[in-house]
Amino acid sequence: MTEDEKLLEAAEKGDLYTVKEAVKNGAEFFNVAMLKASKTGSLEVIKYLLRKGANNIPDALKMAASCGHEEAVKYLVKKTGFGFNTAVMAALESGHDNTASIMLKSGSGSPRELLGFAYDNSDMDLYNEVKQKEGRKFKALLKSVLSERFNGAVRRLADEKLKEFIDNDDEVKLTAVLEAGFDADHVLLYDESIKAPLILCALAAGKLKAGTAVLKHKPDAGAKGFFYMNDEEKEISVFDLQNDMNEILFGPVLLQGYAGLVKTEPLKAFKAAMRGNNEPVLEKILRNKKLLRSLGGDFITCALLAGKRALAVRLIQSGAEFAQAKFYTKEQYGAIAMLADKNDSVMLYSLSSAGLTKRRVKYDVKKSWEIPLVKAAFEQNYRLLSLLTKYFFDPDEKISGDATPLSYCIANGADPKAVSILKRREDKEGENQ
Repeated sequence: MTEDEKLLEAAEKGDLYTVKEAVKNGAEFFNVAMLKASKTGSLEVIKYLLRKGANNIPDALKMAASCGHEEAVKYLVKKTGFGFNTAVMAALESGHDNTASIMLKSGSGSPRELLGFAYDNSDMDLYNEVKQKEGRKFKALLKSVLSERFNGAVRRLADEKLKEFIDNDDEVKLTAVLEAGFDADHVLLYDESIKAPLILCALAAGKLKAGTAVLKHKPDAGAKGFFYMNDEEKEISVFDLQNDMNEILFGPVLLQGYAGLVKTEPLKAFKAAMRGNNEPVLEKILRNKKLLRSLGGDFITCALLAGKRALAVRLIQSGAEFAQAKFYTKEQYGAIAMLADKNDSVMLYSLSSAGLTKRRVKYDVKKSWEIPLVKAAFEQNYRLLSLLTKYFFDPDEKISGDATPLSYCIANGADPKAVSILKRREDKEGENQ
């Protein structure tokens, strides 16, 4: 066995004494021995070979990293400024995440290498760390790194690449191209069925991290897009894309775009906030006195029909009121009927105090006994019947033909006391006339 063969065998075994003897006797394959020692993590052998002139540190670092030898890696990263990215990749590919983490936290590697690694491997923590350290120099560095990957065309990034970033839910890559100057409101043909700004594409795809990256750059939440199906084109807005799966992203989008959305589509904004229990947006609406005066009644009605009684109470307490009108809307009538069915007299009183009272009804029912006045009369709920006749309904309002709630109750044998309550309103109105 030659002295070089002895050197290589001893280096791999970590036998420092034999390594020294082989070198003393003329062995020269220091770089190969370095790789052997790095493969087994023989730190003392590595140190000795470096003193003797071994200079393939990047290769040795990659070998030690790929084998997960943390102490050897800690030592070698301090001895070189090259091969860092390759070594980290080797550690990750071999399943040695902790070894990769040691290198990343060591501060070794140039800012370009670190940023390139962060971008290529979608490492948000490392990306932010480089950004913080580089300060004002970061944007120029970022553009340089991206230029290498996109042939300098960051501002004209192909839709295919953007679609890939969204499909992969890649927050880092989208953050990088947007921070380099790409337009956050870029309209993307996504999946051949949607043509819309990036934020709408992310919502439609349910890609929360990608959407978060776009949201950081303040896109226009009120921008429209188009949905294509069966050769038909349908306009879509952010409100069409809300669902339980993307609410974590939709909520912040709604909050960030509040000013514009509540100005153009206030009722949709309220419904979306209510559906997602978006407290920050609801608080903004509750503090908007002008909005509560003009649309407060619609908000209250929506809340009640959605089963959000507590929210309706908050709206009323905040000053929401119903605009004056001659007739109840279908929704207002439905809300009153629902509350009557639940015998919720407290909420009914609250509605009357907010201005929803004494309006006419355009009845559209096939069953007269479903009308709140009629139901209360036949159920002998005199307190509710009194409340409904006092604040909400006229017993002489025609249901269909010449029939009215009062005449229907009389004709069908309603309780005399109930009939008396219904007539009392009629008598009072006669006196007033």
